[in-house]
This record gives sequence, C-alpha cells and structure tokens, in this order.
Amino acid sequence: MVVVPSQILRLGPFTGGLNKAADPVVIGDEELIECLNLELDIDGSLTARPAIQVVEEGSADVRFLIFGSVTFSGVIYLFATRNGGTYVSPDLGVNWTQAFGGSPRECKSMAVYGDTVWLPATPGSANGGISWTPAGGFVGQPTIPRGEACVVHKNRLYICPGDTATSNASRLSFSQAADFTIWPVSNFIDVQQGDGDTLNNIITYQNNLLLFKSESTYVLAYDLDPVDAVLQPVNPVIGSPGSFGVAQYENAVYCMYYNKVYEIINFNFSLINLKVPFEFDDSLPTGTTARYEDQHISIFGDRLIARYYNKTYSFNLRTRTWSEWRKTDDSSTIEWHIFGPLIRANEQEGTGVDDFYTSYSFDVSSGGYKIIKIHDGKTVADLEGLGSHTMQCIATTKDYDFADPVRYKRIFWWGADILSGNEIIADIEPITLTFAPTWDDIGDLAFEDLNTWGSPLEEIQATQTTVAADGIFNTNKLVKFLKSLRFRKANFSVQIETDGSSTEPAKIFSYIVVVSTKQLVSTQVS
Repeated sequence: MVVVPSQILRLGPFTGGLNKAADPVVIGDEELIECLNLELDIDGSLTARPAIQVVEEGSADVRFLIFGSVTFSGVIYLFATRNGGTYVSPDLGVNWTQAFGGSPRECKSMAVYGDTVWLPATPGSANGGISWTPAGGFVGQPTIPRGEACVVHKNRLYICPGDTATSNASRLSFSQAADFTIWPVSNFIDVQQGDGDTLNNIITYQNNLLLFKSESTYVLAYDLDPVDAVLQPVNPVIGSPGSFGVAQYENAVYCMYYNKVYEIINFNFSLINLKVPFEFDDSLPTGTTARYEDQHISIFGDRLIARYYNKTYSFNLRTRTWSEWRKTDDSSTIEWHIFGPLIRANEQEGTGVDDFYTSYSFDVSSGGYKIIKIHDGKTVADLEGLGSHTMQCIATTKDYDFADPVRYKRIFWWGADILSGNEIIADIEPITLTFAPTWDDIGDLAFEDLNTWGSPLEEIQATQTTVAADGIFNTNKLVKFLKSLRFRKANFSVQIETDGSSTEPAKIFSYIVVVSTKQLVSTQVS
C-alpha cells in the first residue's frame, strides 16, 4: 500500500494468522508477528481464545495424567494415572477411585468395546492390564500385552509397546477376534524390527492401521485376517517420538515429529507449522519439579493444540492459521497453559460443543495436582485460571513501510476497530537506527521537519497509549490512539484484556492509520 498525503489506511483483517519464521518486514500484510491468546474467526476477526480453567486442586503433589473418557448411561467417566496407579472419576475429576490399590497398575491408554473399557498396562507397570465396567468395576486382565497406545480395529484390540518399552519394542500385538481376554502367542507383527526405534502410536485410517515408530511411519492392511496383512512403509524419515503425538480430524491425520507438525492426507505428509517454528523453552516454572509430556498434540473442537515444552500453540483447522496460547496473569504462579493431552468429555451432547479435560503438566512443591477444563465455546461460568484471573490478548502487525521505504512517514493518529469494554493498551514501535547526524544532514530541512535535539532525524519516544475501560462490551467501537509519530518503518500492537467469559468478549477487527509522507531519507543508513 502506497501512502499519499493524509491518507487513511486500513490494516487487516489479519486472515494470515501468526508468522514467526520470516523477517517482520517481509511477511504478508494480513499476517501478524504476535498473535497471543487470540484466534482467527471465520468472519475474519481475531477473537479471544477459550478460558483455561483450573477446576480442581488436589492434596497430593504428584499430578494426574488424564488419558481417556467414556460415557455410560449419561455418566461421564474420566480415566487417569498417577504414581504408578490407574484411577477413574465419575464426577469430572472431583473424586477418584484407584484400581487395585494394593496391587497398582499403570495405564496410559484405553479402548472401548462391548460396553467395557480395556486398559493395557504400560511396560513399566508393576502389574498387568485391566478391564472396567460401571457395574463390575476393575477386573485384572493379566494376558493383555503391555503397551502405551491401543486401538480397536475389525473387532480386535491392537497394542503398541510405546517409547518406554525395553523388549519387543517394535512389536504390534493383537487379540483374538471379538474376545480381548485371549491373546494367542502368535498374534503379533514385528514392524521393521531391529531398526533401533520403538513402535509408539497406532490409529485407524481409511480402514487400515497407520503405525508410527519414532523415525518412520507404516500402513498395515488386510481384509479378514491379520495373518494375511501387508505391511508397507509410508514415510521412512518421519514418525512420532511419543504416544501422544498423533491426532485425527475428519479425513486428516496430524503427527508431531519433535518441533514439527505434519498433516497426513491420503498418506501424503505436509508440514503445517513452517511459518511458526516452535520455540524451545525447557525451564521449570516457579513451584514445580518434574515436567511431563514435553511434546504432544490434541484435537480441541476445530483446533489442533500443540505443546512443545513450555510453549502451547493452536492451529485453527477451519481458517488454517496459527496462534499462541499463554498465561499472562502474574498474580498466580500456575502456568496453566502448560497442560497435558486434552481429553474430550461429551458434556454438551447434541450441541456440537464439548468440554475437554487435562491436567497441569508438573509435579508441584505445594498446592497439589491441578485438573484443567477448557470449554469449546463461551459460557458465563468459564473464567480464566482459578476463576479470578484475566488474560491479555495481543495482536502485533508486521513492520510496515507502506510500500515507500525511501521516505519518512508522519502518523497523526491511529485506531483499532474492536469489541471490548476493558482497558486497551496500544503501541507503535518505530524501527529506528540511532546515529549521530551532522549539520550537513539537516542543513536543507526546515525546523518543523526536525524532531528532538537528541535525535533530530529519528524520533525515539514513548509510543504507548492506554485507554481506560468503559464497561461497554456489547458493541464494536473505534478507539483512537492520539499519538503523533515520525517513522520510516513501524509495527502496530493492541492489547486487550478479558476474563474469558461471554460477558467480557474481546475481538479485534482491524487497525486504522492516518498517515502522510515526509521528506526523503537523507542519510547513508536509515
């Protein structure tokens, strides 16, 4: 966009989402260098992410890993593991019952078949697998092979050993047809045995089994009997290092391979986070000890949530754009955005919106474990954190030169078309290079064209504007930021606050800039 004298320019809508891979000057006009706690809606606006709620805090410091859910007779049951034991909760994480308290069994995956939940024990579990029904409770199933991922396919239960296996780490085990208590010793397939990788993940895709090792992917196909199955490589260099690194959405499969996320359609792999390289941060937050599940992905409504160590990213599967989720309220030390795999609980059956449960991904030194709920939608009850916190939503544009890099521009004021009744903080960041000009540099300029004595050719000043809350949340408004500034390149950022509820919406539609050109760049380096 080229600037003419006193032109009103519109920046946005920002339909490209986050782009952190390229220089802020060269990314698209519709992209952002910071999209924090916002996500692109289908109407082109940026709207606040759902609140991340800490709904339960336990007395024990060792956290729960919630790995599955099932609904029987209208009751939702959550399944979790903690400290080598497996637990079930009939009330969404409020109370937990341990399986075989005196004989603990650790399970991290489950499958439902014949009105029964089947849970293989992990390779490191003290005891074997379990089955569970609401009426009969937990029943030991010592014949079920050990593993960390399982799936039901063509009336058989298939189990992958997972990345903690120390023997038969490439072995895919499967049960007798329609009877998961019988596991013949010959019912297994070794997937590229001896390559040094573990078999970590398994899903059903296009009526076949898609198998993920640490560094490769395979497809297993058969019609009636697994004895006749054909195993073929799909990708020899991309796999899934952990048991929580694969997710399915409609006709696509998503695979997290370290800091990269791939979309698999018709067995073709496409890298989807090319513009958003994941940032590595493995520091332990205040008050925490061990961290779990450094890398995992989950489907959350129409989003793919990817956690890479301390960073959480969201990929909107409808708009195909990325954003970043982060806790910004410093009044609590709980970094609730660093959570485990999200488990869908079908609380809102028939509405198309559900609640998802997970847990804080750390052992804590005090305060106990944290159960986290995220609602795929907006209700008055959904509040950030422990219910008394807020989140800051920030959208920062690229570095604009308005297609005229050889001239300085003068901004008279700028504004944002938004929906918010809370405090708004706006900031312009001029991209400046500080230098010492000579009298020859400024000799041909009029006095009104100069800035300060300390920086006559570059204006370096406070660029932030704060607009007080007005409490009007039910309509969008144009908020003007009366900041006069001279720049060659600059980016624009708006920060709005919300508690996550429907009574405090936060939306950004576009930015408006009133700007004109000034003199040509006069120095050798500007």
